[in-house]
Amino acid sequence: MSDPPDPDSYGRVTNPERYAPLHEFAQSALDDVLARDDAGAEPVDGQLRRGRLVRVCPRSGGGGCIAFEVTPFPGVRLHVGRWHTYHFPRCGCDACDEQLAELEDEMTDLIDAFVGGRFTEFLDGGRLGHSWSSRSGSRRGWSELPASDARRDQPAEYIEWPAWPPLTERRS
Repeated sequence: MSDPPDPDSYGRVTNPERYAPLHEFAQSALDDVLARDDAGAEPVDGQLRRGRLVRVCPRSGGGGCIAFEVTPFPGVRLHVGRWHTYHFPRCGCDACDEQLAELEDEMTDLIDAFVGGRFTEFLDGGRLGHSWSSRSGSRRGWSELPASDARRDQPAEYIEWPAWPPLTERRS
């Protein structure tokens, strides 16, 4: 068991550039999705740049969209389905010390789960939740929406996002 982080390291970010490789990793993941799945990207060139978002959607099959966004921190946000956004890194402070390899693995697992039809999200009486499964296991969670969030008044909704068709099916 390791010692707890120094209390002064919370909120301190001495080397944010350690997360810069996530930009290249996200571009590679985006390229992999476009090479493997029957999907299209907006903007058309599909290139990620700081502060830029590329939205990728399946051309058929009813699957949801995923958007790749690189941030100036540097980091990456993945917007998946209707309501969920995942941050890589989640924090970036020295105390959290999120490791690049673990963030890349988690990003890969999330993308594969979503594109593979193993991602579910729900909105139910003021709660917003998700579940997904990958090679390394499954994850689930929910959060209470603030009283000011208009989604609290929406009818309950449960979405099991279908898998995207592989690119080879379209070429046949």
